[in-house]
Amino acid sequence: MERQPEIITLLNTMIQKLEILERDTKELRCENQQLRIDLLKHTATGWQSPLVVARALGFEGSDLSVVKKMHRLRDKGTFSRIGKHYRVLNSGNRPTYQYHIENCDKALTKRTA
Repeated sequence: MERQPEIITLLNTMIQKLEILERDTKELRCENQQLRIDLLKHTATGWQSPLVVARALGFEGSDLSVVKKMHRLRDKGTFSRIGKHYRVLNSGNRPTYQYHIENCDKALTKRTA
């Protein structure tokens, strides 16, 4: 019973340290994601996978969600021109697409202007 206050103090200290660690981890993840986006913006050019282009354009979310967004923009006509905005690498049951970073960026800029 004499050590109960010490144990409570120790537990409270551990909880505070855990909260700080969780906050720092979240900040590092956000920083890491922003660094990835910045790196892709400066290194990726030309024809790339939908994921690389989406990140370079600044789309946020899971890898799957940003790839789906690229395909939706193609389907809706924002990236409408085959050979300029996108190209199909194989046309089997599951076609593989690549997008042109600069041309897609121009199309998005034009759309939002």
